[in-house]
Amino acid sequence: LEPYIGGRCYEDWGNGTGALYAEVTHLDPPARLCLRGPWGLDGESHVIMWWYVEPSEGGTLLKRSFRAWGQFTEEMAERYRQGAQSTIGHHLKEYVERLVGLGGTNR
Repeated sequence: LEPYIGGRCYEDWGNGTGALYAEVTHLDPPARLCLRGPWGLDGESHVIMWWYVEPSEGGTLLKRSFRAWGQFTEEMAERYRQGAQSTIGHHLKEYVERLVGLGGTNR
């Protein structure tokens, strides 16, 4: 993720290959981030994803809003639900906990 307006959210697979998922359209650190783009969907599909960070009792609350339209099946919706749970619920949580455990700031 390139954290500036117009920045890309993408995967670089090397040798000029990869995938562009979205573009940063709104950024208000550390409270809000909006990404818009195809997110790997085929055809005339489009996604707007908002991320919100809010103080919470004893920590920080991360919220996400996901809106998609176009050629979007229930099977695709389920894959996105599972992917979000894996990315946010496991990988991001593990990353943040590791940073805090190494003395990183909790921002």
